[in-house]
Amino acid sequence: MSQTRKHYDESFKSRVALEAIREQQTLAEIARKYDLNPVLVTKWKKQALENMNSLFVDQRKKDAKEKRDTDHQEDLLKQIGRLTVENEWLKKSLVNSVFEKRKMIDPNNDALSVKAQCKLIGLPESTYYYKAVSKNAENDFLQRVDEVSLERPEYGSRRIRDELCDAGLKCGRKKVRRAMIKIGIVAKYPHPKTSTLNPEHKKYPYLLKNLEITRPNQVWCADITYIRVKHGWAYMVAILDWATRKVLSWRLSNSMDSSFCVEALKEALENYPVPQYFNTDQGSQFTSESFLKPLKDNNIKISMDGKGRALDNVIIERFWRSLKYKRIYLLEHESLVQTRIGISEYIDRYNSLRRHYGHSEENP
Repeated sequence: MSQTRKHYDESFKSRVALEAIREQQTLAEIARKYDLNPVLVTKWKKQALENMNSLFVDQRKKDAKEKRDTDHQEDLLKQIGRLTVENEWLKKSLVNSVFEKRKMIDPNNDALSVKAQCKLIGLPESTYYYKAVSKNAENDFLQRVDEVSLERPEYGSRRIRDELCDAGLKCGRKKVRRAMIKIGIVAKYPHPKTSTLNPEHKKYPYLLKNLEITRPNQVWCADITYIRVKHGWAYMVAILDWATRKVLSWRLSNSMDSSFCVEALKEALENYPVPQYFNTDQGSQFTSESFLKPLKDNNIKISMDGKGRALDNVIIERFWRSLKYKRIYLLEHESLVQTRIGISEYIDRYNSLRRHYGHSEENP
């Protein structure tokens, strides 16, 4: 019997997208609340943000576009209908699902080994032995990997695996590598293709090499990191003054679009004198036109880290280490709201109680 595809009306999608835009909960929490896949929530949030401008489009242009979209939609529906029929036929024609094949394996069979049985019925041996890992266990493992990476940023997947094994946590290099990819960390040494870039966006050279940074608002820097919350992940962007180490602005989001980075940049430009240089990595959020436009409008020199040169932005890397070890890892936050409050309290203390001068000054 085939599984019925779920359909959601526009009002339901709008309600879910609005909750995601408010960013009071993680995408995982919203998805769990409405019994959805987090990918759908991300998609609807992105569509809602992109389509806000269309509310003010000229009505004649809008009507013409709607007619074209209707014609295109009718063609798509015909194709979808044909593909649905073909898919249903294939499902009925296939013999034995993976679940059924796993049930056929007899580990106590003396005549045939498990490997031989898997080969006979076309089931990968790894699929037979696979056991689902609980979300809590997965999150704990990701945090352990991140802790080792923060402590020894030059470590790659092999050395992180060795550190975890020495600490009594059994894991393989592939598992560590998947965790590093998921949370977006790489070993801090020069090597190619350390991050996924948008090839359509313009990249700028690194301008801070041999530059003597001696005064506030000479150089600002920005970066994004992930923050673990109890039921998912959040993403934080921060803008720091290089000379004073002060956090000028920051934002927390449940998705990795560029809008929360632009908001943080505009807040910093409104509240502080315009810097001479602004340094970031080559991530798509920072190379997007919406982020670069305020910098160009204020005649700020744009600097970007080289590929594989995470330590080009070492000042903000040190701040992430301080924030995670002295706040995030010590207190488990239940929600995005609690996470925002906790980070705000830490940054207030970081900015007000710490003397922000000198490269040798210790973190709070």
